[in-house]
Amino acid sequence: MAIRGRLEHLKLFMVFRSILERKMTGVLTLQSADARTGEAGSIIKRAEVVQGVPVRTASNQRRDGLVFALVEEGLISSTEEVTLREQAQQTRTPIDVMALQMGLVAPRRLQSIQQRVARQILIEPFGWNDGLFQFEDAVVQPDQNSQGIDLVDILLEAAARMVSPDAALMFVMRYAQQHVSRTEIMAQHAQRFDALFQPPNVRSLLTSPAQFEVIARHRGDRRRAAQEVAALVLSGLARFQLDAQRPGADSVAPIPEPEVRPAGGIRRVTAPANLAGAPTPDRAAEPAPAVVVTRKAVPSAAPRPDAPPPRPDAPPPPPPRPRAAVEAPGGSHSAPAARTASPEKQTPDDKIVARLREARERVATLDARTHYEVLGVPSGADVETIRTAFRNLAREFHADRFARYAIDPAELAAVQRYFIAVNRASEVLTNPQARQEYDAGLALAARGHSVASPNGGADINKIFRAEKLVREGINLIRNGVFETARERLSEAQAASPDDPLGRAGLAYAEFMIAQATGVAPRAVVNHTLDVLTEVTESLGERGREEPFYYLGRVLVLTGQVERASVALLRAIKINPHCTEAVSELRHLQRKPEKKEGLLGLRKKG
Repeated sequence: MAIRGRLEHLKLFMVFRSILERKMTGVLTLQSADARTGEAGSIIKRAEVVQGVPVRTASNQRRDGLVFALVEEGLISSTEEVTLREQAQQTRTPIDVMALQMGLVAPRRLQSIQQRVARQILIEPFGWNDGLFQFEDAVVQPDQNSQGIDLVDILLEAAARMVSPDAALMFVMRYAQQHVSRTEIMAQHAQRFDALFQPPNVRSLLTSPAQFEVIARHRGDRRRAAQEVAALVLSGLARFQLDAQRPGADSVAPIPEPEVRPAGGIRRVTAPANLAGAPTPDRAAEPAPAVVVTRKAVPSAAPRPDAPPPRPDAPPPPPPRPRAAVEAPGGSHSAPAARTASPEKQTPDDKIVARLREARERVATLDARTHYEVLGVPSGADVETIRTAFRNLAREFHADRFARYAIDPAELAAVQRYFIAVNRASEVLTNPQARQEYDAGLALAARGHSVASPNGGADINKIFRAEKLVREGINLIRNGVFETARERLSEAQAASPDDPLGRAGLAYAEFMIAQATGVAPRAVVNHTLDVLTEVTESLGERGREEPFYYLGRVLVLTGQVERASVALLRAIKINPHCTEAVSELRHLQRKPEKKEGLLGLRKKG
């Protein structure tokens, strides 16, 4: 059976959500289309899916191929690319297997590159203006070593990269009257969401269902709030629902919003988890009938006409008992008038006062604490120890424990902030992948990188972002796009100024831009040589080969051939597959023969 359709605005998110939630197995084909004519385009992407998890991807675009990625990473030369393709075609062996057999790339590095290529194949169609999709049931056998691709992670990254703030705001406003609430998978993917949207964000605010306008008001940035809400909903970490459900036990601190209930009853309708069936303002669902709670008539205080007269010595009748509020199904009162007055707040006892003081002290030093220090566990603690520490702290600092006391709002805010930090620390340290990334960030800080907030992780994310920008800049230099490379590398330097590869790439890009306008000024030449010499001397025989190649190239262009040859040889020693350095050195070593006769004329033959 095949399912076909058109990829309208945000439709691909729902296609992937449906595949994931229904755990479908088969082949998904995506094809670009011309928005004006509706005809099929030339770009085709394909994913083989097992139980809702993509295990293999393919594309008819050369830039999406594994060989192209190996060349882009500098792992193979153009000559090896031709040889690899020919041998793979002759032996009918997959490219990745052939690359391993030829010893061109290590297995772990190859797996990392394959994951990056597969993610790009899946994410790119989210940016198409128009397209077609088809899912066909088929038997798909996963590879033995295949890890699969997390579709929720793909949806989050696609929402962050491909959905503009204006498109996100239009999407969210379709459900403006509904409430946004968390789903059960929110905690599992919280770390990834925070990496894409710097905290504090909507995820940390969304402790109980709330309408978008309330969320935007507390977020302080309406467009940013729309982007984050759209990412949560499109990825399945949150959902829209027509009426707010009662907060669960894990709710920390609801966003304050006056509660308005219809007189005479309440209706509770939950929107479908799949947004494809959710009602919109122009196609609203029929309102569910209100649940009306009827009460038995309460006898009047006046005596019945046929009742006997009271005895003279009888005690006065007791005052009538106040009518208790009768609740509608689901625990909600039928009308505001039927509610009893809320009890007055209690004065906090010594134990509560001590907890408030402890929360204030811990919040004051929160930015300097690691997740391990927040939970009070050693860095090598196992998962059970971490969970025990979290449960103990949650028992002492949960906001519900302080709800019945008359406490200053600022002190309550400190408790809430500390509890959020405890919850976040537990989420990260009990997730193996998130903990590995977090420990890597702490290692970066230990090696001297500027990581100002080991608890919040924002600066660590900046360093990871800088490393990505450096990779993009180096690839742009390889392709001769120096202006854009300078922009990427300048941004990377602002976040991580100590990165030697970024410093070398930026200096080389600025030199090549100056060289393109004529002869580079002496000041630019001197600055470039100083930076490249310093970087290469600090690296020695370790690290990447690019700084040595850049130094050799600049020395060639400034006429310093002997020093250039030394730098190029060092680049080749680090990476024998550095085709640029090999080609440049071969050009320097070429000595043309001079066959001259009388009067300086060249001899023929």
